[in-house]
Amino acid sequence: MWSAATVVAQNLPRRDVKVLAVDDVNLRKGDASTACSVFIDGETHRFLLMVEGARQDTTEAVMAKFPTVEIVSRDRGSAYAAAAEAGANSKSPMGSIGSPTCTKR
Repeated sequence: MWSAATVVAQNLPRRDVKVLAVDDVNLRKGDASTACSVFIDGETHRFLLMVEGARQDTTEAVMAKFPTVEIVSRDRGSAYAAAAEAGANSKSPMGSIGSPTCTKR
C-alpha cells in the first residue's frame, strides 16, 4: 500500500508537465464540503495529485509545483481561473487560447 506522502513525493515537483488539467470532484455527491481538486497531466492523461478543497490558494500552491506548465485546462470555476492567472502573472504574460477554459501561461 502506498502512503499519501509517497504519492506526493513521486509526483511533486514535476518539471515535465506542459499541460495541466484541473477539475473539482465531490467525494460525496451533492456535498460541497467534500470537494477536492484533481490535477492531471493534460498530455499523458496521467493522474498527478488530488488535494482537499477547491480554493484559489490551494490551487496556486499546487500549480507552483509545476513550473514548466504552459497551458492550464480548467472548468469555469473562478478559483481555478484566478489561480491560473496569478501563476501566469508571476512568470509571464497569459492569454486565453481557444476557449475561456484553456489558459496559456
